[in-house]
Amino acid sequence: MSYKDFFEETSDACLKNAKQYIKDGEILYSFRSYGHALAMAILGNVEIGKTAIYNLYAKNLIPKKVLPQPYATHFEKKEIEKFAEESWWIGLVLSSNIEEIIQNLIEISEEAKINPSKEFGIELTQKGHQQIKKLLNKMINKNKKFYELEEFNNKAFFVKPNQKEKKVYSPIFVKKSIAKEQITKAKKNIKTAEPFLVFPLNEVHQKIAQMFLKSAFQSILPIKKEVTQFIIPTIEVTI
Repeated sequence: MSYKDFFEETSDACLKNAKQYIKDGEILYSFRSYGHALAMAILGNVEIGKTAIYNLYAKNLIPKKVLPQPYATHFEKKEIEKFAEESWWIGLVLSSNIEEIIQNLIEISEEAKINPSKEFGIELTQKGHQQIKKLLNKMINKNKKFYELEEFNNKAFFVKPNQKEKKVYSPIFVKKSIAKEQITKAKKNIKTAEPFLVFPLNEVHQKIAQMFLKSAFQSILPIKKEVTQFIIPTIEVTI
């Protein structure tokens, strides 16, 4: 199996897993287990994000020069699984806004020029730079939404006592409306993510996409620690 085929298969598996999480969430919701339904929606979103990251990697849209540290280190060490788990949020933001991104990519490419002396071998018009800047500003605003998802994460998986507030947080206290809203959003994210996987990119598209992705990965650095800690760690027990 080729490098490209392997990561495309990984991307497809993540998407199938995301769909299954949402189906399981809907079943739990129907049994009024709203907290655990919310947990399934959250896990579904994580897998959607990983779907996008693996797909971008398969299309060679994330070369090392696109990545800030410490993400670049994962590439040097070929720790692609770890990289996907640490950058899934940016994959989710990209895939859930793919229609607008693709539209801008096409418009920008119409006026772009190949220029080997530039970092990514492409030269954009002033209008093209403005379009990319507009997209990045939207992405930064979307990154702020991560804390909302993190708050749901804190309520959906485990019982967590807060001594300062003298309050116990538990999945059994999650409201029906919150679970329903997040399941609906996750289903929408899956629907918008699927075209992301099959959109064909020519050379100019790829160069512009890499230029955009470099700034996109920079935008996630302020919340990298939270994103990394978001996924439940695996605890290995040695007997």
